[in-house]
Amino acid sequence: MRNRCESAICDSHSEATIDAIWHLIGDGQRYATHDAPDTDFEILHETDRPFVRIVPHDIRIARAAFVVALQFLIENGHDRLSPCEVESDDDLRRTGLLCRATRDANGGVRCIDYILPVLARHRIVATEVAAFRTVWLTHAFLYARGGRLC
Repeated sequence: MRNRCESAICDSHSEATIDAIWHLIGDGQRYATHDAPDTDFEILHETDRPFVRIVPHDIRIARAAFVVALQFLIENGHDRLSPCEVESDDDLRRTGLLCRATRDANGGVRCIDYILPVLARHRIVATEVAAFRTVWLTHAFLYARGGRLC
């Protein structure tokens, strides 16, 4: 179990990472969801806002949900050797912990299927779409801080 200082370092690393990409994920960029690769979406936002809007679905995703996704993966040690099952579902009884954590940070609105393609495009996470969808932190992200997880 980590101490409070380690948690604070990981939290600040997650915040700094999302800060670094926040202005890069905006208007006009197209992404594909992981549960339906042929379904594109676009992100609209003003960089000074604490949320982005997903179109054509008109879903808002709080910046905090991006941070929580990254914190969850770091805190649980989800690298290539220990990937995280995404388990995204509208039914909370079939929802995995990562989906639930980001949903909680986003006012109860399901959003992990939109967050992961953004993080993957910036090489923060990698994903595998198979019978069980999985995600893990990339080698480049993990070792950006001198070989430590945070």
